[in-house]
Amino acid sequence: VFKIVLVGDSGVGKTSFIHRFCYDDFVEDHRVTLDIGFEMSTVMVDDTPVSLQVWDTVGQERFRSLPQSYYRDANGILLLYDITRQESFANIQGWIADIKDNASENVLIMITGNKLDLQDQREIKSDTGSRLAMLHDAMFTECSAKTGESVEESFHQLVR
Repeated sequence: VFKIVLVGDSGVGKTSFIHRFCYDDFVEDHRVTLDIGFEMSTVMVDDTPVSLQVWDTVGQERFRSLPQSYYRDANGILLLYDITRQESFANIQGWIADIKDNASENVLIMITGNKLDLQDQREIKSDTGSRLAMLHDAMFTECSAKTGESVEESFHQLVR
């Protein structure tokens, strides 16, 4: 089982991202996640099935310490930000500091800009996200949990 933990500010689309990946569906009626939980899914990597345990975390600042214990045995961490909210991107640095303090040294990190369906409201350029990922030896993707664009590919890239 490959454990992936999703982290990021509240409202960036973590729950929608997981729901899109696991159920190929988007739920318009967004509710704030108040607890930590996980979904299971399987991906094929080079003709081999890989079981994924995908953890959804609470993104609000006051809960920032909650996911720290979940970092410890994670194989991958997917750091989500909203491409239309500069603040969610700026806060990536704090999330990375938490990861470096609490996760294993060899954990795989992917920084992912979500909400590509809102291109006309974009505040963070793709190359800005890509540069930040390179700075932290992380992978980088952009996606849309709403349309499904690049969601599955993000998981495949992280698991490879």
